[in-house]
Amino acid sequence: MGGYACTCDRDFTGNNCDVKISECDSFPCRDGSVCLDFPGGHECVCNNGTASQNCGGIKEYCSSAPCTNGGTCVSTLYNFTCHCPTGWEGMRCENDIDECTTQPGVCVHGSTCTNTNGGFICTCSVGYTGNTCESDINECLDLNVCENSGTCINLNGTYTCQCSTGFTGSHCEITIDFCANVTCSHGRCKSLADGFVCSCAQGWNGTYCNIDIDECDAHVSPCFHGATCINGEGEYTITFVSTLKRVPIIKKRFI
Repeated sequence: MGGYACTCDRDFTGNNCDVKISECDSFPCRDGSVCLDFPGGHECVCNNGTASQNCGGIKEYCSSAPCTNGGTCVSTLYNFTCHCPTGWEGMRCENDIDECTTQPGVCVHGSTCTNTNGGFICTCSVGYTGNTCESDINECLDLNVCENSGTCINLNGTYTCQCSTGFTGSHCEITIDFCANVTCSHGRCKSLADGFVCSCAQGWNGTYCNIDIDECDAHVSPCFHGATCINGEGEYTITFVSTLKRVPIIKKRFI
């Protein structure tokens, strides 16, 4: 019998291959997603913005887990996109970001930045803390930082101790020896909480025991019965006349 037969491409049918076949006519896309027909197939645009063959089950482009280092795979119309976690970049999140280079000064207050896989570490200068060394450490919260009742004053990155009278040093740990540079000429120096005092030997007075006491000028003379008083340094001399021989007798009295 005479006649002909047409062998049609996959997208057409009919005796003469003049009827286009649409894969979307079979409603392959689920959950109300939009079907896009194209030569040789179709694509479903899902409600969440991703794309697959049916918007159900495993997403075709992400099934091989192409995103590394914790990246999240999102299927697109013809490919996939990796949403990388902080510290990573690249099509598959395969590249570590060197924050120490790309973010100069990320570690503040003079701290040191060290890059790590997917992040960085700040080694803080003394007196600071925090992920980027942004926080000042209040050393004064340690009640014993200043000794001997000193008052702690917090500063940026450090602190200072305001010492009580009689103490010095960065932590008020040193007792001040007020006698260190003092000379008591005729006595002994005693260091006090707020100064010094010279304990003078007899016959001397003054702040530094350097003033001779004139015992002969006292309100009551130390000499009786007509004796004569002669003042000396730290002492006085009594001169009197013997009633027996009428000769002067001299006696010294040391104080």
